[in-house]
Amino acid sequence: MWYLKEKFKNRHKILEVLVKQLAPHYETEDVNIYDELLLINDISNSSKIAKQKVIGQIDYLLHYEEISVLWSEGVPKYNVTAKGTISYYDEKYLDQGGKIFRQYWWELIKGSISLIAIIISVSTFVVNMISTSKNNQGIEEIKTELRVIKKELQLQKTNLKQVSQKTTKISNK
Repeated sequence: MWYLKEKFKNRHKILEVLVKQLAPHYETEDVNIYDELLLINDISNSSKIAKQKVIGQIDYLLHYEEISVLWSEGVPKYNVTAKGTISYYDEKYLDQGGKIFRQYWWELIKGSISLIAIIISVSTFVVNMISTSKNNQGIEEIKTELRVIKKELQLQKTNLKQVSQKTTKISNK
């Protein structure tokens, strides 16, 4: 679970502490629920999470009604709700953290693939431009050679006409 953000692991750990506080009493009917409530310090010590981080996560868990608070003599004490127990056993926060981790890497991979595609496109364009330029040079050289050959053919044609005329004059005599 090294890849999970700390807040997801902390939420799960806090729920675990609160669920385990109540677990031994699930079967008994005469449980005084007030005896099973925990102080922030108790949660912090049992979970091995710093008190300030526990406070931050408790606010979150209270907001989503996964834990409840009871004020006794001005001191808040906490207990897990049914919703929180389900979240703990379903490993809701571990799953959420894993999902965020996977989404992060998926976005990173998609971005990398897009960047690679752009680099390939640009490099292919440049290579094609260079190739086209070389091809155009070759075409121009061939055109120049054709002009030279055409001129030589014209010259040969003219020479043949002259030779033919001279031959005709000689044969007519």
